Amino acid sequence: MFEVIKIVLKRIKLKTLIILIILLMVNTYAWFIYSTRVSTGFSAHIAAWNIKFQAGQEDITDYVNFAVERAYPGMDDYTQTVNVSNEGEMDVVLTYEIKSVTILGETYKEDETTTSDDLLNMIKNNYPFAIDINTSTASLSANGGTGAFVITFTWAYESDTTNDTVDTDWGEKAAQYYAANPGTPSVQLQIELTATQPAA
Repeated sequence: MFEVIKIVLKRIKLKTLIILIILLMVNTYAWFIYSTRVSTGFSAHIAAWNIKFQAGQEDITDYVNFAVERAYPGMDDYTQTVNVSNEGEMDVVLTYEIKSVTILGETYKEDETTTSDDLLNMIKNNYPFAIDINTSTASLSANGGTGAFVITFTWAYESDTTNDTVDTDWGEKAAQYYAANPGTPSVQLQIELTATQPAA
């Protein structure tokens, strides 16, 4: 065994051994530099995300339920406001989607064939009353920006002579529904409120 080692050592020249040691040292040094650069590259500050939705004194997590208990032609406008504050470190964009609409017991939901825009178009055009959803601002600045979603139900009477018959028909339907379902809202909307990071 010892003879074999002697033969191997004779074959390996001192010069080759020195080159091998230098290569190992250089590779080790390069690895430490690479490792240091990679680890510092992963150091990052995570921005805080803190959006608050509030209707009156009630905090809202995702959805707002808008309900008009008794609807009739000539009623006073009914408004619900959801205040939004951005206490986070990033600007946000405010948007909403209508998830469901219930009119006198008939429910229409967002699904594969019906979009939020379809539901919005329906409540704007298919009835003698109007439901408007507006945002006071499209975006909220970081660290204290505020805004609001304002939902308004209006049913003017005899605002247009061509709609008198429609107002009367729907007014009778609303009265019958309220008489048959006391305590159940005549009109209900479930709306999803969102605050998202602006597109880059």
